[in-house]
Amino acid sequence: MIVLLTDGCENSSKIATDLVDLIATAKKSKVVVNTIGFGEYVDDDYLSFISNETGGYFRQLFSRDELKNVFNHNFHRMNNNFKINFTPCMFGDSLKLITKVKLNDSIFVNEKIIFTPFSLGESIELNVLFDTDKFNIKTEYNEELNSFVAFMKKNKKVQVEISGHTDSDSDEKYNLKLSQNRADEIKKYIVSKGIEASRITTVGYGESKPKYPNDSPENKAMNRRIEAKIINL
Repeated sequence: MIVLLTDGCENSSKIATDLVDLIATAKKSKVVVNTIGFGEYVDDDYLSFISNETGGYFRQLFSRDELKNVFNHNFHRMNNNFKINFTPCMFGDSLKLITKVKLNDSIFVNEKIIFTPFSLGESIELNVLFDTDKFNIKTEYNEELNSFVAFMKKNKKVQVEISGHTDSDSDEKYNLKLSQNRADEIKKYIVSKGIEASRITTVGYGESKPKYPNDSPENKAMNRRIEAKIINL
């Protein structure tokens, strides 16, 4: 973003700016130009054309008192003119976005919290994977499960479905049982941490719902997973 402030009075040269080239360069570089004309002598058509063509805006001011509001508005646009998407690791996760703008030796900081409210039917993939043909939970995943337990304790009315999944190795019937065992082990862990068993339903989907193609050892490992779905609030 460029903020152009002028009083409309020539003070450097009589050579006019190549307006077409200026706007073409701004568009190519994805630069927004906001123009501010101060006083009665500005060419408002000229300035508004620059802003309109680059996606900015034009303001004409007549007193110093108006400057503060305009620059606060510009700063607000810099901190809020964006769209952020992220995939939460846990229901109700939030993302802190910190924007820093440096002007000479000064740094202006703005913090924005982006929340992801959870809803009925929402699913997430818990960061818990299993070895081939195994359903025991590795200790390295305890922290992830403890975060899920904390969510359940905080939201006491939430009921969830814990689903187990497998890769495509072995036969379908075997994988169905294996995936059920994985889901049951997760439930057992959560209940051991103080969550009522009645709030947790388990189901094994076997190999029927692969999230990744079963075409490599890495993808197969990712398919040996656990998902959690909110079924009641």
